[in-house]
Amino acid sequence: MEKRDVTMLFKRIKRVYSLFYIPGAGQEDELRQMIDDWLRYLRGVPVETVNKNLDKYVSNPDNKQPPHPGILARSTADRYQEFLRNSATHFAEDMAEMNTKAVPPPAGLLERVKNSVSGK
Repeated sequence: MEKRDVTMLFKRIKRVYSLFYIPGAGQEDELRQMIDDWLRYLRGVPVETVNKNLDKYVSNPDNKQPPHPGILARSTADRYQEFLRNSATHFAEDMAEMNTKAVPPPAGLLERVKNSVSGK
């Protein structure tokens, strides 16, 4: 990314998130520092990736706050790994909950199943 890409990104974010802070007139030094910071965080990330991530971020209704650079820098592989990690965590939590609620089979059920399978 280049400085002009970051300024275009700021404009896109501001159009969707009115609360996104962009320093105004008389605060040029602060604006320059903000652009430099975002550029440092997004250095090496293709503009297409940043724009695609912004589109995905904005389209999620749970994202009520403007994005930060780390969200926009993430690759598809990073998001997929997070999805897998979250899925595994939820699965483990569900299994733990099932273990706490599990009850043994009724008395004699195992014998009845064995008898029905063996034909007795």
